Amino acid sequence: MTENQNTHQENPPVVEEAKSNTVPIESIDQFAALVATWHSNAVATVKHLINSPEGIEIVIEGEAPLTLEGDTQRGFKVGLELALNFLGTLPFAAEHEAPDTIQ
Repeated sequence: MTENQNTHQENPPVVEEAKSNTVPIESIDQFAALVATWHSNAVATVKHLINSPEGIEIVIEGEAPLTLEGDTQRGFKVGLELALNFLGTLPFAAEHEAPDTIQ
């Protein structure tokens, strides 16, 4: 195995990409808020995609463009409904306590 191949295996591109999107977690409250925000954004994106109009074209990396119409559109929407079902509702909520007031 060459040095380049060995380096590639130790640091695959996906890992490097994930490192650039990491946020240092300083508290459990911060972690909960980040997860809740991620979940909310994911659900909103899936709901937006469910409302895609007939005839819209989507491109999946490495594949030919796909026009959403007929059975293809129905299958696309069924897949998105399954994704929503999978995402479900978070079993917790990120809430912020009001700071103590001095009286």
